Amino acid sequence: MRDLLMQWVARNWGMFVLLAVWYIAITLFVIFSLPPFLPGHDNHNLAWYLGLAFLYSFLAQIWWNRHQKSRDR
Repeated sequence: MRDLLMQWVARNWGMFVLLAVWYIAITLFVIFSLPPFLPGHDNHNLAWYLGLAFLYSFLAQIWWNRHQKSRDR
């Protein structure tokens, strides 16, 4: 079982790197209010954050589906 998990992680390492970069970036954005399109803390910020999170999840889903289809060929 451990070998299967290690093989799966080795095949999909790019996904883990992208997720790690995404979560680190979002954490830094929230802590330091870095992005210029999120000035201050209000409902507008929340809308931007949720919109970006939705967009990222949508793109990640498209990428994952294409990845799975290419593996099944």
